[in-house]
Amino acid sequence: MNDEPLHLTSDGRDLNPRWAALTGAGAGQRAAPEGPDRPMPGAGEAVWDRVPSEGAADGAATYYDQPFVKAPPWGPAIPAYIVLGGLSGASAALAAATQSDPSARRLTTTARWLALGSGAAGSVLLLTDLGRPTRFLNMFRVARPTSPMSVGVYVLSASVGGSAAASLFGGAGGWFGRLARLAGSIAGATGVPLAGYTAVLLGTTALPGWNVGLGTLPPLFMASAVATAGSALTAVPLDDGPRRTVDLYRAAGQVAELAAEAAHERAVGAHPRIDAAYRADRPWRVGRWLTVASLAAALVPRLRRQPLGRLLIAILGVGGSSATKFGVFRAGMATAADPRATTERQRAGDR
Repeated sequence: MNDEPLHLTSDGRDLNPRWAALTGAGAGQRAAPEGPDRPMPGAGEAVWDRVPSEGAADGAATYYDQPFVKAPPWGPAIPAYIVLGGLSGASAALAAATQSDPSARRLTTTARWLALGSGAAGSVLLLTDLGRPTRFLNMFRVARPTSPMSVGVYVLSASVGGSAAASLFGGAGGWFGRLARLAGSIAGATGVPLAGYTAVLLGTTALPGWNVGLGTLPPLFMASAVATAGSALTAVPLDDGPRRTVDLYRAAGQVAELAAEAAHERAVGAHPRIDAAYRADRPWRVGRWLTVASLAAALVPRLRRQPLGRLLIAILGVGGSSATKFGVFRAGMATAADPRATTERQRAGDR
């Protein structure tokens, strides 16, 4: 093969006769130049100056530095839905775990309404991103266990629907009370996968910033969901027993979140281009420090006892967990525009 660059000279369709022949029904067509005495735009410029598979100086092969994968057309509504969906699922799970304790009735009721409100808000965001509500309804025509999106539609509907029934009939007695407890149990059981299915959904995409974490994102998202729910409920005035339950729930979620975040960073650190995308993202960098600040503030007895102190702990905790998820989303989207992020994943023998 002759490595000398080709150059446009006439109508921009110059073909090397050693490689191709200009034949067929459209062979006689010619593009008109911009003027009688003006050449075609690009005439005399190199069509190519290297073989497309040749790598750059860093050894990562690309095709003219063009992206290999296309980023999904998701706007800010999707990471917001990821946060709200996790909050809804973790709140429903806590409500189901405490609904049989009479002393925790206020906690159970608040957690149910929090699960309903955040789940409903997340559903609205999801429908907004889909564009047409009928697209969401069409998802119910198929049940595919191997598809995180298909499973997510059903767990979202079951958890939010169960939280709605439990919230509306939670204060009733008789059959309605039994219905509320059954609905709360269903909401809690489906809230567990709701808290983490979005991580599996991101991990099975082609974007290197997400599929590198197929094994680390699910525990990170689920721990973050628990931390978000526990932080939000920290601001609610409760009796001593339920308050200690919420504090334990929040602290456990935040510690697990920091541990899962460290594991995800180790997985990302093996791929410099992907690691650079995460390090460049401000929400990802800030999220952990907000979480650490929430944990540190909760260690101060005076802050734990005062409403304003608990509100501060709640704001820091919700902000830290939310920023972490937004950071994962943004860093993954950024790697779609970097072809070398894809090739380094392939060269490492990963998916």
